[in-house]
Amino acid sequence: MGQNPAAKYTEEFRRETADYIISSGRPITECCKELGLNSKTVSTWVVKRRRELGGAGAPTGDPDAELRQLKKRVRELEMENEFLKKSRGLLRQDPGVAERYLLMEAERADYPIGMMARLLGVSGSGFYDWLKRGGSDPWADARLLFQVNDASYERRSLAITTNVDFSRWGAVLTDDQMAAAIIDRVAHHGQLVVFEGESYRLRHALMRSS
Repeated sequence: MGQNPAAKYTEEFRRETADYIISSGRPITECCKELGLNSKTVSTWVVKRRRELGGAGAPTGDPDAELRQLKKRVRELEMENEFLKKSRGLLRQDPGVAERYLLMEAERADYPIGMMARLLGVSGSGFYDWLKRGGSDPWADARLLFQVNDASYERRSLAITTNVDFSRWGAVLTDDQMAAAIIDRVAHHGQLVVFEGESYRLRHALMRSS
């Protein structure tokens, strides 16, 4: 397995890696070659962990089991990092849920649904519901939005959040007439609230990928 210095490692992963190396009694470079990690980086983890352990001695446990777990976690981190690189361009645009689901649908043969949903900040069960409703059918979401809007019109309150101007709804929903009908109902009794500033979802997604 090749080294992946760009991946971000959690404190728990660093501690577990250091514990494995300490308990194995083998050289750091040898263990890092086996795990596919940068030996210089891992050395700092080991030094820190030795200081934390102090007189407590080396961690106990099954070295082989720990090695398997570490290798599994390294593969997961590499996969997450790879997917975040693919999705970074989309996330910079602060896409809607449907656009995130479209990316998940396109990549689901290569990445676990749960992992993609977590990294994109959406619901895995919501993705499967979206597939049942037609998935990438370009009119499925537009029809659903119209049905919900029409059923609520002058009957109950409805809140819609979007980062798309009304002028672009036709292009997004792929149907100008349906978009006009939805906007007409929303604007009739609706109140428009504009929020400015950096997107919370985008900021936290970029924090994970940096």
